[in-house]
Amino acid sequence: MRRYILYKSKAQILALALALVSFGVFSQTSKDNYTGLWNDSNSWVGGTIPNSANPQNSVYIDGFITLQGNLTFSKNNVNLYVRDTLIINGDLTLGNNNDLSIFDGGVLIVTGSVFVANQVNIAGNGYFIVYGDFNKTGSSNQGSFTSDDSPSNVFIGGTIDVPGGWADDPGDVFNCSGTGYVGTEGCNWGNFDDILEDPIYEDLIEGSCSTKPVIDTQPTDVTASEGSIVTFSLTTSSTPVSYRWQIKENGGTVWSNIYNDGTYSGATTASLTVNSITTGMDGDHFRCIVKFDNGCSTKSDEATLTVGVGCSISLTSDAVTENQTICFNIAIQEITYSTTGATGATFSGLPNGVSGSWSADVVTLSGTPTEAGTFNYTVTLNSPCTPIAEGTIAITPAPIATVTIDPSGSACAGGNLSISLTLEGTGPYSFNLVSVQGGTEEVLQTVTSQVEPVGGFIFNVTCPEWIDNSVRPIEPTEYTFTLRNFVDSSGCAGVVTPATVDVWKRPETGPQYHIPNTYGE
Repeated sequence: MRRYILYKSKAQILALALALVSFGVFSQTSKDNYTGLWNDSNSWVGGTIPNSANPQNSVYIDGFITLQGNLTFSKNNVNLYVRDTLIINGDLTLGNNNDLSIFDGGVLIVTGSVFVANQVNIAGNGYFIVYGDFNKTGSSNQGSFTSDDSPSNVFIGGTIDVPGGWADDPGDVFNCSGTGYVGTEGCNWGNFDDILEDPIYEDLIEGSCSTKPVIDTQPTDVTASEGSIVTFSLTTSSTPVSYRWQIKENGGTVWSNIYNDGTYSGATTASLTVNSITTGMDGDHFRCIVKFDNGCSTKSDEATLTVGVGCSISLTSDAVTENQTICFNIAIQEITYSTTGATGATFSGLPNGVSGSWSADVVTLSGTPTEAGTFNYTVTLNSPCTPIAEGTIAITPAPIATVTIDPSGSACAGGNLSISLTLEGTGPYSFNLVSVQGGTEEVLQTVTSQVEPVGGFIFNVTCPEWIDNSVRPIEPTEYTFTLRNFVDSSGCAGVVTPATVDVWKRPETGPQYHIPNTYGE
């Protein structure tokens, strides 16, 4: 049996001797270094089993004894002395004048709660571990709870209900002067978070569990750049459970509890967040202890944090380029960023026709968008960097115009033509209506910032002249009617579908001449 050797208490040894002399109490003692059950006669010197419901004699524990059930003391001056290990799988009740002494190297574990009457003195100089609550009745000046150790080796998993001011003087277990355990905010006693850092937890408590929580998804290693925010997570299907994340610093051997502060959050949840990581955290290990209420727990796999050198990304092109509005089919203003510490970059959210590249610590976004809309893009530096850059490229759709001629297809030179426009876009509009024949253009109508009238734009023009090309038989002259400098309210150039008409020579009204047939001459 392993004993946890602490400082010896001369006061407790003296108290024991005085008790034996003063009261002449007979005692029942477990066999030295014997491991057995309370209700097994082989566990006790002389073979007599103490009555766990009301021991008639003081009980000394010199072996490793386990009691399945409650242990209740009620007879005056019958005390419990733990010099080795006693595990009570139930409650412990101490009546008036029933004292408890846990000696150096002694271990008392109560998986239920502890109930203490008015005049009870407890010396917790060994390990006193209570899974449930600790309750004390009576007044604050009756009884005591002391320990030779500071902080003590008393750990209570539940709530504490004692008279105000009881056992809270310096040297008392319930003193909270600010120099004790972190989990109890500086008190001389610890809670079940604090005991996780004590070797007795693995040696005795965790090793005795038959059922432990199951971790379904383990935390994984994380690589990130200095200043980043990282998260370690796990999942479990076991319920109900509690969580406690721990850290083992790079090169260290001791696991320490993590508490929520400016660096950590979620220390008692399934996900731990580490804020603003530093290069000093490089190589630190993290794990989580998932625990049932009875103290049985499972440790997660270790996850390692790798911190890369400082990474950055900053805009080097004009400030307006990061949030620009352009017209469809017009090249964007090139966007550039400088980076440090990166090994590359990935891009998302860019419109079709626009792409990004990274080379020699320079990010470049360029191209001509082939789709309209608002695109929120992101530039993400490759691992181990995590900084990102974001911006918006808004692409205004091009206005559309369709030209229609009446009469369509063909017309006589000098006749009348009706030209109408079908528009899609946002007015007002500006354009020049032109006719094109060969390489010659003629402006027929100019419109400047005009809202489309009801019924649309309609222009009545004279049909252009037929051009004699000295070809027989006579051929028509083709004219195309289209728009030049077509823009909408955004100033974006439009897309035009022109219309074409064949212009024929107007019939002559003077003398007609027959052209003789010369074929066969």
